[in-house]
Amino acid sequence: MTTMDERLTRSDLREELDRTFRHYVTKADLEHSISALERRMLGYAFAGVATGVTLVVTILRIWQ
Repeated sequence: MTTMDERLTRSDLREELDRTFRHYVTKADLEHSISALERRMLGYAFAGVATGVTLVVTILRIWQ
């Protein structure tokens, strides 16, 4: 760590930035999260349609 009398170097600034920004989310992290969410939502939609079709087929078979 530098004192008031010392000059800051690029490496000092880089270390501080790396330490400070370590917990921030990057654009790549967001894109990965969004694509994973889209795949999950698509899976839920297909599961919902399959469940609905199964229920309708079951009800129609019972009533006939």
